[in-house]
Amino acid sequence: MNMPRRLLLGLVVGLAAWVNAGCSNDDFIVADLVPAAIEDTAAPAATVTVSKGGVTADDVAVGDEVTADDVAVGDEVKFLPGTNSTMVVIDGFETNEVFTFRASQNQRLTFALVNGPAPADISVTLVTTGQVTSGVAEMVLPADGVYEVVVSFDQERGEKTTLDMVIDDGDAETLASWTEATEQVLVTEEPYVASSLMWPVFASDQPGTGAANDALARFVTDLDDDWISDVSEYAEGRGSYEVSYEVTLVTADLASVRFDFYDYVCCRPYPNYGSVSAVLDLTAGRLIPIGEILDMDQIGEISRLWITELDNQGLIPDIVDLLSGQTPRFDSLTLRPEGVEFGTDRNSLGGGLPGTSTIVSYAQLGDLVNPALAARVPTS
Repeated sequence: MNMPRRLLLGLVVGLAAWVNAGCSNDDFIVADLVPAAIEDTAAPAATVTVSKGGVTADDVAVGDEVTADDVAVGDEVKFLPGTNSTMVVIDGFETNEVFTFRASQNQRLTFALVNGPAPADISVTLVTTGQVTSGVAEMVLPADGVYEVVVSFDQERGEKTTLDMVIDDGDAETLASWTEATEQVLVTEEPYVASSLMWPVFASDQPGTGAANDALARFVTDLDDDWISDVSEYAEGRGSYEVSYEVTLVTADLASVRFDFYDYVCCRPYPNYGSVSAVLDLTAGRLIPIGEILDMDQIGEISRLWITELDNQGLIPDIVDLLSGQTPRFDSLTLRPEGVEFGTDRNSLGGGLPGTSTIVSYAQLGDLVNPALAARVPTS
């Protein structure tokens, strides 16, 4: 049968403290990194502790307990939201300045001279290990923990030196983007059906993006072809089939798409609906099969987890008892930042039950979900 197709074709945390370097050796100035009301990021908040003396591992606990109430009179601490920098002002008579900060592995530390004479050296020490990096203008921090910074000058200066110290997550990862493709199919002979399909076409700098898009397009159009074939063989025709989508997860090299479908064929007493899903590897250029997402050898334990979560929703009374003695089948497996979503179509669980959607967190699934794949998902 000829079936004409028409293809229509940023961690922002606020931290800014102007540090008065004239305090005594016992004074501490503490500035908490305050999250700005912009958007959440994966980077944790940090604490910057500025002191006039050196720091040792024994001092860290003491410094961590310092609050704004402990700041000496005359020491001005200002928090400027919308920045991720700390301005450190060093008086001209100081030959070195020592302070500490807490940050996370792979965050980037940058120093920039704002005004005044340049330091002779800036060294950064990871307090817990003693690892020292000298001559620092920019570095990627090697571990979570407390770092000591020593800013040294080789002579007295006649004016203050101001440094801008920035702690951030480095260059933001460029996420894949997408546009929408649509396809309309009208069969002008038996079974006289029409279908409407939509799916995303991704764009990224990953080498397999084109191949992954091709695989996704085949996935969606095959759904349509299979539906038309079923209608032609088992029904009288005159029906419609619609597929829409939601991009549930996207990174620079990974995308997950949930497709919701709805179909009706005359003259059934009810429509059918449900979901299917696809996970795209934009680097390898393919769709990732379920067996590479979950350990299907442990399907009994996997089913127990998502059925328990479904029962907790309270939408279907006694669902656990109803399904005892059988292995429930899920029809779609979608990745989301908060976990894996298990979807069922209408009647998939038997007894005329409605379609369902249930999320099980990555922590609950543990090793039942591929650890290498889970590591690529920025969890919420």
